Amino acid sequence: MQFLSSPFVWLAIVVIVAILANTVRRVVGKSLETRRYVADAGQGGHYKALAEEATALNRHVAVQLDDLNARLAAIEKAIADLP
Repeated sequence: MQFLSSPFVWLAIVVIVAILANTVRRVVGKSLETRRYVADAGQGGHYKALAEEATALNRHVAVQLDDLNARLAAIEKAIADLP
């Protein structure tokens, strides 16, 4: 067992164990985050409220664009009626 008495071997083992532990930690963390997201989305949570707010804003912008389009059409008609 002369092989295990080298400090470099132990250092390599510690580094490999640390990398594996970090990988497991990240996988478990991502899994928990996904479960929270799915649970929140299933209950309609924060994401549904954001989607409804964005939809309302888009409708408001669409109405304003329609009004602007109507005004531009009136201006074009007025310009076309000039002699």
